[in-house]
Amino acid sequence: MAEPISVTRNGVELTRSEVIEYLVRVCAKKKEIADYQDEVKQFEKEKKFIEMQMGKKEYTGDPEPEISSFSFVTYAIIFIAAATVGTIITQILKAIGLSEWFGVIALLVCYVIGFSIPIRIKRSDKKAHKVWVARAPEREKAKAEFDKKERERMAPYTLKLSELADKRLSRSFEAQKLVQEYESLLVLDYLAQDYRKNDVPFILLCYFINGRANTLTEAVNLFHQESHQMRLEELQHQQMESARRAHERMLAEQRSANRELNAKADEAVSAAKSAEFNSMLAAIFSAQTLDKVNDLTY
Repeated sequence: MAEPISVTRNGVELTRSEVIEYLVRVCAKKKEIADYQDEVKQFEKEKKFIEMQMGKKEYTGDPEPEISSFSFVTYAIIFIAAATVGTIITQILKAIGLSEWFGVIALLVCYVIGFSIPIRIKRSDKKAHKVWVARAPEREKAKAEFDKKERERMAPYTLKLSELADKRLSRSFEAQKLVQEYESLLVLDYLAQDYRKNDVPFILLCYFINGRANTLTEAVNLFHQESHQMRLEELQHQQMESARRAHERMLAEQRSANRELNAKADEAVSAAKSAEFNSMLAAIFSAQTLDKVNDLTY
């Protein structure tokens, strides 16, 4: 028995087995390309993980000390503070009966002490900077030791990154070959552009393997039929979901309305009971008042 013949969009006649062979090749290349794309993502994850483990460290060592600088505002503040303190001391000395000369001397001492502070700080900073400059050979030696240890620590990670890069490079060459082979299949133009996307070739192949189609035309028509059926089912599902949500909203609104009605009924019953109780109290009070009036009359 002769195999069914499929006529492609460019007029090429293919037997059923040839169509299956073509679809198998297309699906295999698509899967290999998808696997490579997954491998690329995995390569990136591994690279980020290795770089995170590396945690590159910078040598801090002995930082260069800064020489303090004082602005005009700083000296103005020192002058005001020294004058204030000197004036207070002068008033105290004057209050205990000492000569004004002691106050003048105290004021001068405050000025000398106040303005000597920045000078002493600068001298201390310059001295520390000279010591830092003198220790330059020690710092260079320490930095060289740090760099050596850091290279030794990072060597395994660097090796892993190098191996990973080589593996990715070799796989990229294979991927280029896969893409070329896949494009060579597409050049045959057996399938329209819409039937090359996503999983459509796999679906068409399943139709042939499961015996649901014998020609490309039958497979394509079956694909459109099932796609249309799936869209209808999805639309029906959405409509049912919308109806379910609307029903739930209606029930919720009804329950809320029932609660409001019950609350109003309870309020009416409570008001009626309260009015009845008040009328009973008024009747009792009126009866007691009438009895007292009768007692007073007789």
